Amino acid sequence: MLRDTQGVATTHAVLPVEFVPIVARFTGGNTCEEIARLASNESGERIAVELVVRLATELEDGLFVDGAPYRQARARIEREFADADVRPASHAGGAYHGEPAKLSEYIEKECFGRTNGGPSEGRLLGLIAPHIDPWRGARCYGEAYGVLGQALPDDADTFVLFGTSHAPMREPFALCRKAFDTPLGRMEADKDSIDTIAAACDFDPYADQFNHKREHSLEFQAVFLRHLLG
Repeated sequence: MLRDTQGVATTHAVLPVEFVPIVARFTGGNTCEEIARLASNESGERIAVELVVRLATELEDGLFVDGAPYRQARARIEREFADADVRPASHAGGAYHGEPAKLSEYIEKECFGRTNGGPSEGRLLGLIAPHIDPWRGARCYGEAYGVLGQALPDDADTFVLFGTSHAPMREPFALCRKAFDTPLGRMEADKDSIDTIAAACDFDPYADQFNHKREHSLEFQAVFLRHLLG
């Protein structure tokens, strides 16, 4: 199965395993005739050129091939995301409940309700929390954000979130100058702080901002912070 984690293609592509010798040669370095001949030699069975052409066409139309249709669609989606003030909750309704009441109940019962509830000691400066989906990471999220809930100063108004990018990046890190939407309400962006960080960078901190569109590692943290803050 081919899945576009950056959200340019809107569907998945499921291929029979015998198509692997064909698709593996879609590198831009061979014609369809050459691919048919090479794949036939590898598999020991004749693969028709028409099959290679049809497969290439369908994958290109589905935006799974790096060609003109994909580049046009990606440029449009990147532009729309860059212009938006809010980063939508792209995994709501899938990786966690999309309905506010159900989400709050799940966090309270299945996350916070299953923790040891031990008090934190000292001053909390940083927190390492999971970025697995909340269905499987419920207790880990509860332990982490339970401690944060106990240690959170009343005057805390800015949180700096670091997340893993599961897609390749060109620069060391990527800022996202947008509010993060959640089913529980938005987590607003502290644009003054973000601009200060950006000004101190000796590279373009927004070069990979598009990675934030489908990335879940910060989205999940925004959901739990929003719940904690009420």
